[in-house]
Amino acid sequence: TLERTHKGVLYIGFPTGRTSSATFSIVVPDAGLPSGSLQMHMRTLVFGRASGQLPEITMTYYKISRPTLHTPTVLAATQTAFDYDVTTPSGDTDGSGTDLLVDNVIEVDSDAFSISAGDTVFVTMQRAADASPSLAADFGLIRIVGIVSRGV
Repeated sequence: TLERTHKGVLYIGFPTGRTSSATFSIVVPDAGLPSGSLQMHMRTLVFGRASGQLPEITMTYYKISRPTLHTPTVLAATQTAFDYDVTTPSGDTDGSGTDLLVDNVIEVDSDAFSISAGDTVFVTMQRAADASPSLAADFGLIRIVGIVSRGV
């Protein structure tokens, strides 16, 4: 995974032909959130450096609960996968069979997962070397944010 600039836009590039990943840390505020159970989904702004459907990208997360002051908290031992589909929305973008064109940006949301106020969430995105469909160029991540909402 490489930090790159293209047309003046800074992005994280997930190159073709090799497995690459990046992990991001998102801090959930501990106040000012909706009451009741909470959930988060990831919202990304992505593009391909070549025309075509974007490759499969997997997302996993783990979280650390905010500890009570001066009280130890155990770190999470495993990551949990959740659905993030960039391939479907990048195919047939105009209804005529045309896949995403080179340097066209799309916004893609993941499925939601449960969180609590004060959590620190670590989200990992990965492009496998054999990801399908095979986009012969970078998958570019411009932005990733966590959207907090009331759970259902």
